[in-house]
Amino acid sequence: VVSESERLNRFIANLLDMTRIESGAMEPNYALHYVGDVVGSALNRAQTITAEHKIETDMPADLPMLRLDPVLFEQALFNLL
Repeated sequence: VVSESERLNRFIANLLDMTRIESGAMEPNYALHYVGDVVGSALNRAQTITAEHKIETDMPADLPMLRLDPVLFEQALFNLL
């Protein structure tokens, strides 16, 4: 019950964020970031829900920086996990 309520809470928070972005109330904060750093943050954040699974990443060391909102990108990756 607890894990399902946490999942529902994350779903509602994501839905509210998307509504804010679409309405213009929340602007993405774009800047150059290393994708690997954001992926690492998402994986760390998801440890409690992925503890029973093996997750492997394979990213080239020479990936260029990307212009993205790290908070929103991390949230998108977290949702995929």
